[in-house]
Order: sequence, then structure tokens, then C-alpha cells
Amino acid sequence: MAADAGRIALLSGPVNRERYEDYLSRLYAFEAPVEARWQRTVGLGSAVDLPLRLRIGFLASDLAALSLRPEVAQPASFVGVEQALGWMYCVERGRRMNGMLLRHLMRRMPRVLTIAGNYLNASSSVGSRWQHLGEALDRFATNHVIADQIINAAQRAFRSIRTPPRFTGVRAA
Repeated sequence: MAADAGRIALLSGPVNRERYEDYLSRLYAFEAPVEARWQRTVGLGSAVDLPLRLRIGFLASDLAALSLRPEVAQPASFVGVEQALGWMYCVERGRRMNGMLLRHLMRRMPRVLTIAGNYLNASSSVGSRWQHLGEALDRFATNHVIADQIINAAQRAFRSIRTPPRFTGVRAA
């Protein structure tokens, strides 16, 4: 799937610090606005354990460890719990590959991952989060209209992750 292209490129192609920095930067450009919007979505915290899903702090920490300073991004464009759940599906689905990616990169760039592998490590244990998200989707998709809202939001998220805004952070001094 095109949404996995960044992760797959690191798994299948040559790996170096620059490619890893680019990957983390693009991921930050996508996930930071999504997580910001999740936190402002009224009622989402009662549908899922939201603090367990927030990983952008780990990603920002990794970028800082690589001497990159992320800039504030604009919030993602979705409203309501149903749409938030669709976007959450997209984000969590991608995170399911992080454990494998972490192991792969640790063998190839252990020094870089030791200082900047927090995001991959923190988001790699997605099993229970994935199950709880499925349960929340089952609870909320009580009719075809709501189910369609969730699905359409997930599709928008997948389209968005294929072309996230370019990271505009700068090297820290």
C-alpha cells in the first residue's frame, strides 16, 4: 500500500541517517497535526484511551536528538469522533510495522537508533491498542451512515499520508 511506502523503503532499500531523518520528518508532518486534532475532538477520550495513542512527543524527541527542530504544523481537517476514529485507524495501522522497522534499523544503524529510536520503540507494541480501536469502531459504527463516515475519513487519511506536507524543521544550533 502506498501509505506504507516510507516504512517499506527503510526495510527494503539502503539505510542511512539521512533517509531515516527524512522518514521521521515526513511522519512528524503527518502525525503531529492528526494527534493535535485528536486531542481537541470532543468525546474521543471516552471512545478510546487517547493518552495511550499519543506518540508525537517521542517523535519530536527523536528529531531533536538528530538535531532537527520541528515546526508547529496545522491541525488535520476532520471533525467528530467518527472521523477521528477513521484517521486513528490509518495511524495505528501504520504503527503496526514499527516493531519490525525498529529491529531492522537497529541491526543497520544501532548508534542512530539508540539516540533516536524512541518513537519506533514506543509505538511498536500496538496489539492491545489495535484491539481496543477495533472495539471502539464496532461500538460507533452502529449504522451505515456512521460506518461510511469512519471509512471515508480513513480513506482521506490514507490519501494524506501518501503526500504529507514537507517537513520544514531546521537544524538546531
